[in-house]
Amino acid sequence: MIKKFYARYEPVLSEPMARISIVTGFLILIAWILELTHFSITWASPVIATLAALVGGFPIAQWAWAGIKAREITANQLVVIALVASLLGGEYLAAAVVAFIMIFGGTLEELTTHKMKLSISDLMNLTPPKVTRRKKGKEEVVDLDEIILGDVILVRTGERIPVDGEITSGDGVINEAPITGESVPVDKSATAEVFAGTLLESGALTIETTKVGTDTVLGRIVELVEAAEGNEAPVQRLADKYAKYFTPIILAIAIAVWIYTKDYHRALTIVIVACPCGFVLATPTAVMAGLANGARRGILVKGGKYLEAIGKASVVAFDKTGTLTYGKPEVTDVVLLDGMNEEEFLTLTATAEKLSEHPLGRTIYQEGTNRGLDIPDPDFFNVHVGKGVCAKVGQRHITVGKTELLAEHEVQTLPATNEKCRTLEDNGRTVLSVAVDGEMKGLIALADQPRQESQAAIAAIKEQGIEKIVMLTGDNARVAAAIGKQVGVDQTYAGLLPEDKLNKVTEFVGAGETTIMIGDGINDAPALATATVGIAMGAAGADVAIETADVALMTDDLNKVAEAVALSKLVLKTIRQNITYFAVAFNALGVILASRGDISAIGGAIMHNIGSIAVVLNSSRLIFRKKLLPDTQADKSI
Repeated sequence: MIKKFYARYEPVLSEPMARISIVTGFLILIAWILELTHFSITWASPVIATLAALVGGFPIAQWAWAGIKAREITANQLVVIALVASLLGGEYLAAAVVAFIMIFGGTLEELTTHKMKLSISDLMNLTPPKVTRRKKGKEEVVDLDEIILGDVILVRTGERIPVDGEITSGDGVINEAPITGESVPVDKSATAEVFAGTLLESGALTIETTKVGTDTVLGRIVELVEAAEGNEAPVQRLADKYAKYFTPIILAIAIAVWIYTKDYHRALTIVIVACPCGFVLATPTAVMAGLANGARRGILVKGGKYLEAIGKASVVAFDKTGTLTYGKPEVTDVVLLDGMNEEEFLTLTATAEKLSEHPLGRTIYQEGTNRGLDIPDPDFFNVHVGKGVCAKVGQRHITVGKTELLAEHEVQTLPATNEKCRTLEDNGRTVLSVAVDGEMKGLIALADQPRQESQAAIAAIKEQGIEKIVMLTGDNARVAAAIGKQVGVDQTYAGLLPEDKLNKVTEFVGAGETTIMIGDGINDAPALATATVGIAMGAAGADVAIETADVALMTDDLNKVAEAVALSKLVLKTIRQNITYFAVAFNALGVILASRGDISAIGGAIMHNIGSIAVVLNSSRLIFRKKLLPDTQADKSI
């Protein structure tokens, strides 16, 4: 067991501080035994204890000197004062214990931090070292390092998928919990995307490799979490700032007690017990534990400042298409005018949308292909962002989009058509007008259904105390109102172009609102970047989402947003607990006991470190916290 522990934590245990801790602790043990057994050489115990204090105190003195050169007052300077005072006062063993506890406390923090990192880095071990590659009709087992882009690999039941790729043949049930945080396995077949580290629970798959190693989603997750640990939260920097004031305050209290009681040992114990290590540890340990917990749930937060901001949000703004809705609209109604038959109408409309990248355009084109229509490439194609498209097929000019686009092209609409359009929109349909050669030819209506979890997820976000939830959409007001009412947002902003969404988010932020913007990470990128926190959904399949978002949700499950808010609030609550109970209150109790003479210098050193250890342990609880929201599938997945 000891060998296994050392192998797991070798990077920390091999550090100089860990070795100094071991040597100092060993010397203290010898000095203590000699003192208890009343060894005949009376000077032996004090000398060995002094040696232990010097060994353990040397790095602390270096840190204190570095602070002095930087003109900063730090906790290390207070510890050096305590060490020197203890040695001068003949408290040799107490001095050694102070030095040991400080050094060992730092080592314990490193061990805890390393454990937090291991909870994420262990994911990398999910990829198998050997892979079955299929090449020129033959199968061969090779090292994973030999796999390159384009290689075709074979994965059988019970094996981990070693690469990111696309299924070329076969069907399987895959557990994607390491990537998405969802334990419910998903069925996948040909053309589906798969991720490294996931488990094939049943079936057999051939997969064409698209990413390997650190380029996989799994590799990127580990890199992001490691990078996030160095991105301090404002509350973390605030804690560091206020910790500086402890040293002069404690020294003043110690001097006052010394003058009043004439007891040097009481003043010494105050200095020892009041070192503000617990205060300094309060925030970083909680933040790192929160980042690790989020990553296990498929919530990647790029730093402590974003984790803090989520919990303080007052406005949450949702993009509609692909975020609150599935982003997979269906053609529901075709309204014909001027005697044009449905087949010709759909052929022309689908041709105009054939090269479109907009979800509505792709849906119209797909509807045409599903009906078996012959849809040629347009001779001319132009996108009017947020309004529609114009195309030319032969000598025919086709315009598909909002009524304002048709108005720009001087197309006249009829009152009856406008009334039909309003009726469809009141029922939650998105309606596009179609004109051919400058004449209105009909309407095509599409519906994008809200996600099944949208209403419950928004209710869960409101329960977290978010004051305002809004929806931003390019749809018109009636469609937006219908969808907004279904999902339960407080307010809808409709008819917005991408720059309008950016302006609306800028307005919220400019008014002092801590604003979360939620989208797909590809569209609405300016609004996501401008928000206090930009959250990209479904990032597992989109590199750009992982790169640009402040928070990347690996799935499209909106419950993850509520979980992210709950996790942030839990981290902030843990920080407050650490500071209030284990740093301030515990140190205050120690100072009171020391002032009364109720504890010795060694007792003060032990009590001080108990507070620091309590902070680390309290933060560590966050790593494995399972329940964030009541009765959600997301909670059951951990």
